Amino acid sequence: LRLSEGQAMRVSFGVAPFTPRQVSVRLTGPGGDAAFGAVQARGLKEGQLTCLVTVANMRSQLGHVSGRYAVDVLIGDAILDRAVLWPVGTVDLSFAAAPPSGPGGALPDVEHSFAPPPKRPFSVVSLAFTAAVLACAAPAASALAAAGANAAGLEA
Repeated sequence: LRLSEGQAMRVSFGVAPFTPRQVSVRLTGPGGDAAFGAVQARGLKEGQLTCLVTVANMRSQLGHVSGRYAVDVLIGDAILDRAVLWPVGTVDLSFAAAPPSGPGGALPDVEHSFAPPPKRPFSVVSLAFTAAVLACAAPAASALAAAGANAAGLEA
């Protein structure tokens, strides 16, 4: 597959029996970690996750270095013992000439993907716990009063 300026590559794959929390497509240069770019997968639709890799997005991440890149899908989740690395293939990327670098240039946008907050227990569980504590506190207070405890004489 060859991609040049203005083109994109869409990587879609099905996920079952669970939806992983971290999925990304990684492009690695010929020197291993010499050039590296990643795009986070977004939007579960009909059991499929899709990741759109555009040449414009990869340009700054890969340092404007054209060439053949390995394409891998990385899948991570808390229920997995270790991350899954799935080699997809290779892509030849052709970038336009790199812009002159200098101070004050705009930095690329950073996208964050946060996990949804964990589910809380039902309110019935909290109410049952509160009732159990209060049910134990009332007999304890009456037992202390019967034993002669005097809380009125405590210093403030």
